[in-house]
Amino acid sequence: MESDPAVAGLSLSDPACIRAAESCTAFYAAANESQASVPWVGQIAYGRWLTYYWVCLILIFVLAHGFELWHQHTQIRSHTTCSEPSGSTSYYLKALAAGRWISYHRVTTWPLTLLGVPSAGALTVLMVSIIVVTCMTFAARPYYREQFGFGSPPIAIRTGVMAYSCVPLLIALAGKANIMTLLTGFSHEKLNIFHQ
Repeated sequence: MESDPAVAGLSLSDPACIRAAESCTAFYAAANESQASVPWVGQIAYGRWLTYYWVCLILIFVLAHGFELWHQHTQIRSHTTCSEPSGSTSYYLKALAAGRWISYHRVTTWPLTLLGVPSAGALTVLMVSIIVVTCMTFAARPYYREQFGFGSPPIAIRTGVMAYSCVPLLIALAGKANIMTLLTGFSHEKLNIFHQ
């Protein structure tokens, strides 16, 4: 790009330098300095970390489902006749029942039932995910560039990359017969809240 000699030597505080953008040497140097301090390429890491969060969250539910299947399989093999459960098994069943009661419990207050608030377990996962995404969004500063012409704001690039990293999860949760149902044991109806 050819530089205009009339604006090339202006200072950054001069409005003519801002209007001339890259033709002004001071503007060009400040834009490059702004990009060097918060580069666009560095924002990709936030999408990667959000992907790691989703993978870890899914892995927790896959392991819990695998443990439940293993426990059911060992119970079927060890009990050929109906008998009373042993002490350790009864504690396990009580803990399992308490966990299910907490996670499947629904809010039955009048205004919240109209909104279709999910069960306490799904609501907890959603709230933790919202907190993680919010913390990742506002973790790094500066949120904006010093001048509008220096490029896209870092917060916009960061949140765009984070939204883009959720696309595989949305696709995995999209169908009635999906991979998440196979891996976690949760039906499509229970996983639909996360797809939405």
